[in-house]
Amino acid sequence: MPNEITRIAYNEFCQKTEVPVFVKDWYLDSACNDGEWDVVFDERKGEVCAAMPYFIKRKYGFSYITMPPFVRYMGPLLLPEFQNLKDQHRIYKNLIDQLPKVDSFNQNFEPELTNWLPFYWQGYSQSTRYTYRLDISGTEEVFKHFALDIRRNIKKAKDQVRITEEGTAEDFYRVHKMTFDRQEKGMPYSLDIFSNHIKALEERGLAKMFFAKDDEQRIHAVSCLMKDGNMAYYHISGGDPSLRKSGAGILLVWHIIQYARAVWDVKIFDFEGSMIKNIEQVWHRAGAYQVPYFNVRKNNSRLFNLAEKIRRG
Repeated sequence: MPNEITRIAYNEFCQKTEVPVFVKDWYLDSACNDGEWDVVFDERKGEVCAAMPYFIKRKYGFSYITMPPFVRYMGPLLLPEFQNLKDQHRIYKNLIDQLPKVDSFNQNFEPELTNWLPFYWQGYSQSTRYTYRLDISGTEEVFKHFALDIRRNIKKAKDQVRITEEGTAEDFYRVHKMTFDRQEKGMPYSLDIFSNHIKALEERGLAKMFFAKDDEQRIHAVSCLMKDGNMAYYHISGGDPSLRKSGAGILLVWHIIQYARAVWDVKIFDFEGSMIKNIEQVWHRAGAYQVPYFNVRKNNSRLFNLAEKIRRG
């Protein structure tokens, strides 16, 4: 974690410009388990004009910068007056030079960050990924643009489940974990980490958990909605594989879209993306549009590169 002086400087910087909720210090504190986060700065005349937070893990003799759980974007952050290309090129190089020496670097940059050339010049590579967003300024129009079968499934689900906010973090985590189990993936975080993250968001009024339950109180699906300025995120979700036919998952999506507009008064809904074909098709057919963002990587160790290939199978 950053020392107190660094943390104060970072907070002062974040107060001068809009930064995503994902990179605020309290958010990183709640998300960075099994590792630690820190930040490097670029300064001009004693003033911090740019910052770059990072999350570093150490495992099996390797040290690597990667994305923490619950964090969608990181990358360089600049004050508005330093957004021109000339300053970006100088600033990014300075930030890169200050990063700790690691075996691997892997970060997702926020969609608004469209210049990664200084990283390319330093030997980094980039792949384009996508999130999906929906204009929810008019929810009636949103529903009209849902594909016919999505609208049909929403209506069917209403006869089988009800949406409620009644449930605990433990209830949510149990159903959320079922999604990972079904995919035969290990959970990337414990119940304690999940609970602390949700608590940090709820204390600031930035998250709400929803549960789809039937008359027998069985939880069919769960969804956590998160707010960041004029954006609402489909932050964390899950479903019971044995109850998937009820259509509760898509009903939950429709419910939280309406909640985000009516209660939080936001106009953009972000599905937090997916490169998985089946999931992409659902968001696309729900009327969402693609928003590209960069995944920037660099492996400095052949051994780490080999270990990563073996892990991926």
